[in-house]
Amino acid sequence: MKKRIKIVAVLLCRISDEHQKDGFSLDSQEKHGQNYCRKRQIQIKQIFSFIETASKHQNRKKFNEAMKYVKELIKQGYKVIIVVEKPDRLTRNFQSVQELRKLIAIGKIEIHFFKDRRILNQNSSPEDFFNDNIQIAVSEYYAMNLARETKKGMIEKASQGHFPSRAPIGYKNIREASSGTKGRGVATIIPDPATKELVKRIFELRAEYKMSYQNISTKVREESLTPPNKKISKSTVEDILKNKFYGGTFIWDGIEYQGKHELYIPRKHFEAVQALDYKNTYTREHPGLFSGFLKCSHDKCNCHILYDPKKKKKSNGDIIVHHYYHCSDGRRVHKDEGQSQRNVSEERIMELLSQAVHEIHISPELAKRVSETLKKDHENATESHRYRIEGYRTAMAQAAQEEDKAYELLSSGIIDEERYKKEVKKARAKKQEYEKLIEDGKTHLSEKFYKTSDRILELSKQALALWKEQSDEEKLFFLKTLLSNQKLNVCVESVNDVNIDYELKKPFKELAEIKKAASESGFLIDFKRWCPEADSNHRHKDFQSFALPTELSGHLSFF
Repeated sequence: MKKRIKIVAVLLCRISDEHQKDGFSLDSQEKHGQNYCRKRQIQIKQIFSFIETASKHQNRKKFNEAMKYVKELIKQGYKVIIVVEKPDRLTRNFQSVQELRKLIAIGKIEIHFFKDRRILNQNSSPEDFFNDNIQIAVSEYYAMNLARETKKGMIEKASQGHFPSRAPIGYKNIREASSGTKGRGVATIIPDPATKELVKRIFELRAEYKMSYQNISTKVREESLTPPNKKISKSTVEDILKNKFYGGTFIWDGIEYQGKHELYIPRKHFEAVQALDYKNTYTREHPGLFSGFLKCSHDKCNCHILYDPKKKKKSNGDIIVHHYYHCSDGRRVHKDEGQSQRNVSEERIMELLSQAVHEIHISPELAKRVSETLKKDHENATESHRYRIEGYRTAMAQAAQEEDKAYELLSSGIIDEERYKKEVKKARAKKQEYEKLIEDGKTHLSEKFYKTSDRILELSKQALALWKEQSDEEKLFFLKTLLSNQKLNVCVESVNDVNIDYELKKPFKELAEIKKAASESGFLIDFKRWCPEADSNHRHKDFQSFALPTELSGHLSFF
């Protein structure tokens, strides 16, 4: 006698959006699914009700749990009926579908879509499966398109200055009262009264008292600033202090945006923390100040200059560290040539590099004269470009008239279709050419050149004073902005013969030439060599394309 197969049902109820759970969707699916099974006298073995996407197979944890349970029932000898509202409540990707189809093909499961009144089993026709595939494909397209539009919307929101995700500690996400017909107000981010003082205190302890992350974590707990049931660990403190959000910007999809959220961290505290953490990070990753900054000047070597500290123990037991550098000689050039390398001290290297600062340092008088000349010539060049742009616009209008005239000739039968297409193509090519010339002209009208050159002149005027005041780490940061291709000559007879070759980056190189010409001629120099001409001179591009780091161009006080 053939053994009777027991049939049981597994009811799946799913929504994909967190906002739906407050409605009736899950409850409604469960209620109607139970009624369906009751009318057909199908025993429900288990109900799975969850919130989860149906489009990404790798993220379907709850669905996978349900499938695991179904497979366990099959092993126990049951035939399982999966009861679900409609196809898009079950899956929106073909990877999950294939898994289900295999079980359907061998008669282990059936799928009942109770809202559509459809059943898929091993006796279903090819048309039934074809229609099911169409619905899945439509659902998959909908999910992919929704994801794309959501991403576009989030990028647009970020570009408008609104952080499109969960707010960091110290802020909270809110939704303003709805003013439209869709029932949902505008989402925004505001300071969180519950954690605002905590974040302010964390920045204060770091900026004012230079406390470590661990000590800050302990201190805010002792002061009872942490919210109930929330632990502020050392790593949490570090994340807060390194988050640019508290300074007014944020990173989204790899791009930094200027935020519109309210700032409550004092600017001096934020900047002090950023500068402090920059130094600590640098020291931790690079034990030698000039590690990775210099290469050997030997034309056959060009290897990195390595940090090689020497420790000396004094009679009282103290350890003194002497900071030295030498060529790695990775290609064995110096060894093969019988050259003995010198260990060069950090102080000597800094002394040699300071020469670059002297080169670009200019007097207030010279800075004023260059600035005035640049401004005057920039205004003349701008006026010239405005005049040319008007000419380009007139030529564009003429090209448009030529296209209209060609259409009139075609309509009158004077020219044929082939001639008409040639004339239109020619006219449109002219329009595109003039459009490009207009765009190029607008670039020249930008104030970016003059503003950047003015900041560089101000920096050069203060270069020596700034250099003398600041730390070695800050000096190195300046040198990285100032120099390129810096090389150390370590194969010399004595330490006094050591030298460093380098190139000044544009436009600092131009300023050095201005200074040299001024000193040789008593200020009787041709400033137009460095001024922005409309067409013939390219030197202004050196200024226009050169971007000072924010720390330099913003306030110059970093050094």
